[in-house]
Amino acid sequence: MHQCEEHKEIVFSIILASRQIKNFFAQKLRPFNIGIEQVGILAILEKEGTLNITDLSNITLKDKGTISRTIESLCKKQFVKKIQEKEDNRITKISITPQGRDKLNAIKKNKQEIIDIFSCSITEEEEEQFFKILNKIVRITNQNV
Repeated sequence: MHQCEEHKEIVFSIILASRQIKNFFAQKLRPFNIGIEQVGILAILEKEGTLNITDLSNITLKDKGTISRTIESLCKKQFVKKIQEKEDNRITKISITPQGRDKLNAIKKNKQEIIDIFSCSITEEEEEQFFKILNKIVRITNQNV
């Protein structure tokens, strides 16, 4: 098989696997009534503290419109709150609420099942190789953005 054709199969496999993994996580989050993007935002806010939309956009590599919609949804669920800057009311900061922390903690308590599915499926050697390959792909794709 020609090398370019092999790469096309690899690209297709990566796309398919990423979709299947994303769907798997979405299914596991359904009982919590929260989406993958929302959990990601909560986790970032828990780790980094109060941030603005631009910060969240840069961290998640998502456009500001997508982040704004996600924040609105999280606000309705009372998982985050918006704080207007006193010096410049055009700037809004976002912080996680106690309800958001509770939701994130509930999800974290159930993460062991997900971890077990992945970690028990491959050997330590395979896991090490997998991380090396993923990191290499991430570096390559970051250079070409």
